[in-house]
Amino acid sequence: MENGIIIYADDKEYLRDFYRGIHKRMFEGYKPEFYKSGEDVIKRLEELAVNGNGRGVIILDNDMKPGLSGGELIKEYSPRLDIPMILVSGDDKSVGEEAIKNGAYAFIEKPFKIEYFCDTIKKALDFYQ
Repeated sequence: MENGIIIYADDKEYLRDFYRGIHKRMFEGYKPEFYKSGEDVIKRLEELAVNGNGRGVIILDNDMKPGLSGGELIKEYSPRLDIPMILVSGDDKSVGEEAIKNGAYAFIEKPFKIEYFCDTIKKALDFYQ
C-alpha cells in the first residue's frame, strides 16, 4: 500500500537517477514520480490542484532549462496545493528566501548532505500528514 507520492523535478538526468537511488533506500511505500522540466511537472501539479493533494512532497530544482524554474512553480502552485514543496538549488540563499516567502516548505542548498535532504523530506511528510 502506498503512503503517498514524492515528486522529483530536475532537468539533469544524473540527479534524477541520484534521487531514484535515495528514494528506493529511504522512502519505500511512497510512489516516486520524476519529471525533467517545469513544463513536464505542470500537468501533474494541475491534477493535484483540481483532484486533491493527498499525502506527499514535491521537490523542485530551481534552475531547470529550458522553461519554468522551481521557484516560479512554487510561487504559482504553493497557494493552490496543500502539499509541501521543497526547492533545491545551487544558487545563492536569496533564491531560497524568496521561495520560502512564496510558500515553499524548505530550501535545500546544493551541494547537500544526503541525511539532511532525507530528513527534510521526512519532516515535510510528517508535518503535512
